[in-house]
Amino acid sequence: MPLAPNLAPNLPPILAPLRADARWYATGYLAMFASSFGQTFFVALSGNDIRAAFSLSAGDFGLIYTAVTLGGALLLALTGGLVDRMPVTRVLAFTLPAFAAGAVLTGTATHLLQLIPGLLLLRFCGQGMMVHLAYTTIGRWFAAGRGRAVSIAALGLNTGQALLPLGQVVLAGAIGWRLGWIVAAGLVLLLWPVLARLAARDRQP
Repeated sequence: MPLAPNLAPNLPPILAPLRADARWYATGYLAMFASSFGQTFFVALSGNDIRAAFSLSAGDFGLIYTAVTLGGALLLALTGGLVDRMPVTRVLAFTLPAFAAGAVLTGTATHLLQLIPGLLLLRFCGQGMMVHLAYTTIGRWFAAGRGRAVSIAALGLNTGQALLPLGQVVLAGAIGWRLGWIVAAGLVLLLWPVLARLAARDRQP
């Protein structure tokens, strides 16, 4: 929402655009933060536990992870254009539930036929679609000031890298790595209405 005229002079010039366009900056930031749950730095925290649970060697798990990463990239290439044709809220409506489903599958899997789809959804929705959504919408919403908007969105991933590994390690120690993934799924779903509300209104560049 634009600044009220009587408030704008009270802000340093560099901060005025941040407040005026806060909802769109926040959309990019939170989308990138949410992507953390599908990024390698987060998934790798459960790598040893997954290998132990499924009797996988380091090479076996590496091969599976490479395959699901490439599969996620292929799915993104096939579906990425939806971000150009559909409202952001609609893309979020299928991406975030699928993302949460991937976390649940990963946490509850007792067979590789469950684990592999779970990891695929994590990589496609997190590392793929959420990052793609953030950068594409930022590019659409901002012409002037696009570099600033992209850098603010990128801070969301930096925040995830700083905070989430410690949180997941603490959770895994307290309740187990499997329930840690259920908590991750819950956090993804909690972000859904927040992101949907923020992205409900387009910004004219």
